[in-house]
Amino acid sequence: MVWVTSRGGEGGGDAGGDLDGTGGAGRQHGGGRCYHRRVGGSQARVRPVRVRVLGPEHPDTLAIRQWIADWTGEARDPAAARDQLAELLPVRVRVLGPEHPDTLTARYGLARWIGEAGEPAAAQDQLAELLPVLEHVFGPEDHRTLRARYELARWIGEAGDPVAARDQLAELLPVRVRVLGPEHPHTLATRYELARWSGRADGGPGTA
Repeated sequence: MVWVTSRGGEGGGDAGGDLDGTGGAGRQHGGGRCYHRRVGGSQARVRPVRVRVLGPEHPDTLAIRQWIADWTGEARDPAAARDQLAELLPVRVRVLGPEHPDTLTARYGLARWIGEAGEPAAAQDQLAELLPVLEHVFGPEDHRTLRARYELARWIGEAGDPVAARDQLAELLPVRVRVLGPEHPHTLATRYELARWSGRADGGPGTA
């Protein structure tokens, strides 16, 4: 399930900081902040067991850390999510390598929670650095690359450049139509954001 939020993000398939869209914090479950805190708490209780059984740097242990960070952010503590991912990222780089999909997921999640914590310009910078890596690893039209392009445009707008956000989304939209289809939720999210930033670029209200 994917939806367009009032802030223009892609819900469901863009669950938390999950770049792939298949195993993040799971906004599709709904339930709000309390639900995310409960699930995040249960994941946090699993972590010491995994550390004891598998070791602190086993990929499964690191995956739990990513989940905890994402659930923390979904429970409306983006600053804590940001800090947790900032600690996780160098470990994933060292253990898995800088271009491993899990490392790239951590980078994407870090950028997202940096932005949600109130630093849109920093989120923009993080995604601008990440995007060419995604294009190299996955290809320019892979859904993960397109997701990062979408988020980059959104944070460019939030950082105060609605014209650039509009222009980037106008370039992205026909690609998503071709790759995903005109009625795919991510295509519709792109249309929504394009309308929103077009309105702001033209001096209109926050949403067109």
